[in-house]
Amino acid sequence: MKLFKTKSGVVILKRVPFFLTALRAALAPIVLTLALLAPSRGAFGCCLVAAFLSDVFDGIVARRLGVATPSLRRFDSLADSLFYAAAAFAVWHLHTSAIVERRLPLLVLAALELGRYAFDF
Repeated sequence: MKLFKTKSGVVILKRVPFFLTALRAALAPIVLTLALLAPSRGAFGCCLVAAFLSDVFDGIVARRLGVATPSLRRFDSLADSLFYAAAAFAVWHLHTSAIVERRLPLLVLAALELGRYAFDF
């Protein structure tokens, strides 16, 4: 891993999981801005794909590099919450009728997610 060392000796490669998680957190205000000011299916889709991929790979990379820490996991949960709340707001703002039509399955999903959080706590 010496290829990625900086002058201070910090290994940049080991920061990749943090940057992947930070990307997801940074996409939240972008999704909100897109929804409120410049709705674009393509841009919204790119944000969703980038967020999904960063969500999948941040944990994998962190475990492989041995940098999976409790603080990184908390940051990951925060980034997930920020991004997916922003995405949910964007969908609600842009496609309210689609949400209303699917309210029962969405309420069941929300209840299951809240139950999972309660169980984890």
